[in-house]
Amino acid sequence: MKVDRRHFISTTAAFIVGSLTPSIATAGRRRGFRIQHPAPIQNPVQRTVEPQKPLELEISKVITGDRIPDDFKAYFEVVTGKSGYFYIGLRKETKNQKISTAVFDPKDKKDGNVFPKPTDYSQPVAIIDAAGGGINGTFKIVDTGEGYRSNYPINKLLTIPGHTEVSTDYLLDINNALNVLPEGVTNALSTNGLQVMIAKNVADSYYWLYPGWKAEDEQTAIDPKKPWIEKINDTWVDNRKHINIPGYYLSGKNRIVIPQQHIQYGTTDTVADRVGKYEWTQSTVFHETGHGIDYLQNYSDKQAFITAYNADYKEIPAEEEEKVGYFLKNRREPFAEIAAALMGGLSKDRTARILAFFPRSAEHMRKNVLPNYGYNVTAEHIKETIYPEYGLGKQASIRQNSRVLLAGICKEDIMLCC
Repeated sequence: MKVDRRHFISTTAAFIVGSLTPSIATAGRRRGFRIQHPAPIQNPVQRTVEPQKPLELEISKVITGDRIPDDFKAYFEVVTGKSGYFYIGLRKETKNQKISTAVFDPKDKKDGNVFPKPTDYSQPVAIIDAAGGGINGTFKIVDTGEGYRSNYPINKLLTIPGHTEVSTDYLLDINNALNVLPEGVTNALSTNGLQVMIAKNVADSYYWLYPGWKAEDEQTAIDPKKPWIEKINDTWVDNRKHINIPGYYLSGKNRIVIPQQHIQYGTTDTVADRVGKYEWTQSTVFHETGHGIDYLQNYSDKQAFITAYNADYKEIPAEEEEKVGYFLKNRREPFAEIAAALMGGLSKDRTARILAFFPRSAEHMRKNVLPNYGYNVTAEHIKETIYPEYGLGKQASIRQNSRVLLAGICKEDIMLCC
C-alpha cells in the first residue's frame, strides 16, 4: 500500500496520540523553530559565531506494518514538542547499514520549522536518543541542505540479504543482542570476516544457502514419537531436520544464520517466531557467537579444553545425561554454550544448567580463552551478576538452584539450543 507521506504524517500522529493532531507544519510553527533575526545594531562589532548546538530529541515509538509506505520497514516517531512530530523512515533496502530518511512536510523545511537552519550543513542538526523507541544508543540527523539524512547504526556483524525481509522488531532485537556482546569479541569476529545473517524463514536462509538441505528435509519424515535428542549406541543424536533448527553457525561460510521463523520439531507447520521473544533471540545470538569464538582458534580441539571437558563429563551420572545430552554429542556445543553463559547472554535456566554441569570447562574458558578478546571477568563478578552458584560444583549448585535439575525437563528451553 502506497501512502502519501504528507497525509501519513498528520493522520498517523493523530492515531498515535489518540486525538486529532495539527499538521507538522502547523506544529512546527507553534514550536517556534523559525530563525529569529536580531534587531539592527547601530555600531556593529566583530563577533565570533558560536557553533550551533544540535537539538536533542527522543524517539517515542516504532511504527511498522501497513501504516507506513511499502518501501519502508519502519518509521521512528520523533517528538519535537507538545504537539510536534516527524518520522525517520527505515528503508527496506539494506546491507550492513540501514539508510534512513527524515520524513517531513517540505513546507516545514522551507520555513525552517522542523529544525533550526544549521551554520554548517555537514554537521548534525539533531541528536536522537533512541531509547524511547526501544533501540539502544543515539544517532544524528544531518541537514544536507536539500533534506535530512541519518544513518541508523546497525551492528557491523549484521547483514540482511536482499531477497528477504524481516520484522522490524526482530531486526532491532538481533541488533541489540549483538550490541551487548563484549567489544573485543565483536572486533575479533569482524576481523575474521564473520557475518550474522537474518532472514524471514528457513526457506530464505538455510534452503537459500544450501538448496540440497530442502531435499534432505523432504526426504526425511519426522517421527513425532521420537525425542528431539536421544542416546543411540552410546552417542547422543539430534533428530531435528534443518527446518526445525532455530539457528546455525556455518563454519564453511564463517556465517551465523538466524531466521526469524522456523518449524517446531514434531510438527509440519507450527511456526516458531522470534518476534517479541528477546531473551530467546539474545541466547541464540550469544550461543552462535560462542561457536564463532571457538573457530577463531579451534579451542574445543585443544588439549586443555579436552581435559577439562572430559573431567566434567566423567562426573555426570548416566541417569542425569539426559539433562545435558545436547552438550555431550560433541565438544563444540558445550564450548559455545559456556562462552555464551560467561558473557551473560543466556537465559537463567540455560546458564544454570551449563555452568553447573561443566564447571572445569567454564573455569578454563574464563581464564584462558575469553581474556584473549579483552573479556576479563572474575569468578566473583560472575557470582554477582550472572550465576550465584558459580564454582560450587554441580551438587552444591543443585542444592542452591533446583532449576538445574529441572533444566533437562524444560524441553521448550533446551530445544532452543542450536
